[in-house]
Amino acid sequence: MSESQRLRAVDQLYANSDLRSELTDDEAAPLLQWGEAQIATLAGRELTDPAFDEAITHLHGVMTRVNRYVGGQSYLPPTELQTLLAEMAAEAQLLGADVLPGGIVIAQSAGDTGNVGAIRALTGLLTPRESLPPMPPDLPEWPDSHD
Repeated sequence: MSESQRLRAVDQLYANSDLRSELTDDEAAPLLQWGEAQIATLAGRELTDPAFDEAITHLHGVMTRVNRYVGGQSYLPPTELQTLLAEMAAEAQLLGADVLPGGIVIAQSAGDTGNVGAIRALTGLLTPRESLPPMPPDLPEWPDSHD
């Protein structure tokens, strides 16, 4: 892990008010924590500085749109909200998330409502996947439905 990359990116994360301008401090906390976790993952990939910086730019793009989407739900027109969802999905894809533009649907748990719940739902969908786990070797055969 490049500790210098990680520290630099975390400093940038907290210095960039665009990532949290629409949120209260309590609402921004889970978004910033998620951002820190993504930075640690990226720093662990031992990317070159230009590749790391590009990934951080995409991460900030995702976070800026999450901030704007969640904070603007009460006053932005539905078309702008849909645009923000598509843009955040496109940025997240560039980070390695398995999400399609237009395919983000926010499903919050019953006890996790409001902006914090929306942020957790979005970041859960937008988190890059390292790789799929291997398939177990002892799966039963699927019955042939044509018999």
